Amino acid sequence: PPCALLLRAPSRRAFLLCATACGLAFFLLSFQVHEKHLLLPLLPAALLSTEHPRAYAWFALLAAFSMFPLLARDGLRLAYSVCQLAFGALAAALTPPMEVGGSATAGGLLLAASLAGMVALHVAEAALPPPRRYPDLHAVAFSAYACCHLVGAYAACLHTLWHTTATAPPHTPLDGGGTTVRERRKAE
Repeated sequence: PPCALLLRAPSRRAFLLCATACGLAFFLLSFQVHEKHLLLPLLPAALLSTEHPRAYAWFALLAAFSMFPLLARDGLRLAYSVCQLAFGALAAALTPPMEVGGSATAGGLLLAASLAGMVALHVAEAALPPPRRYPDLHAVAFSAYACCHLVGAYAACLHTLWHTTATAPPHTPLDGGGTTVRERRKAE
């Protein structure tokens, strides 16, 4: 779907949204995917971070969160914790305050609830040992939580791409200034 939407109305923003959605789809639907493959959609998402800094910060924190079982197995809990806390604090300090009311508040509440769930899973992993029958319970919980949120991120990316291609005028880098070839021909 993202590529078809991009072909319908190409633009720079739509291309970045399409690349993010395709990277997320690749990660979510691949067979034997490695956790590090989640870094693929982070690059185009980083280029969109000026438009939605809070959403990008959440996505970056979620990507690192999904890699926690792998990092914990390699003995990198402290490094992970320091990096997550530092990035979260930096993102909170650099993003503008949210306006009260409307979808901005609802989106902020969803992001806060998601981050609270991540913290709760970390606390549960540190405080509660897994049952002997299910030694990988914490790793599965982290993976399932991250998967649900990544599916939501994919859906949000598709929704934004759909809205962008439906409302923004199509243009390519060769058009010059965002006008379409048809518009320039009519002007001549």
